[in-house]
Amino acid sequence: ETMRFITHEVKGYLTDSSAAFDALLTISFGDINADMREMVTEALAKDQKAIGEIKEFLRISDFKTGKVAYKMDSFDVKKALESALPLLEDNAKKKGLQLKAQIGSGNFMVKGDVDQLTNHVFANLINNATNYTPEGGITVSLSRTGSHIIFSVKDSGVGLTDQDKKVLFTEGARGAQGR
Repeated sequence: ETMRFITHEVKGYLTDSSAAFDALLTISFGDINADMREMVTEALAKDQKAIGEIKEFLRISDFKTGKVAYKMDSFDVKKALESALPLLEDNAKKKGLQLKAQIGSGNFMVKGDVDQLTNHVFANLINNATNYTPEGGITVSLSRTGSHIIFSVKDSGVGLTDQDKKVLFTEGARGAQGR
């Protein structure tokens, strides 16, 4: 609880500095020179990244304490995936990888938490594939069979052993080849 409280407070400070950086960039206080603009842009990006990390920490903390609240709304899984792909594709391109999407047609409406699905399921699985694929590519697939929506990620990375698969979804687990 102490870590959660401290983390929440730090997030508040970072949010305040991000607002100040944003105000400088949007010329709220007058024009700034190119060097200052570059520095402030970089500082804002770092603040926003730190805020994202803190939000993730808080989310994990809530999950471990059973305080997770899911927003149960109807949404289109296909649209959620399509909205997540551009940023995930940028990450793959930076590594020299090709990210392909094979998205089926049909109805992909479900009831659930679109943010959790997009930011934690899609992003984690695709980013893991990106991190552990030294070359080649990643294929993301979305299809529907009856009442089941099937999302899969296939890559040309190091792969998982049977032992790896046993601990795949446990905290801190890594595949033997993941180093």
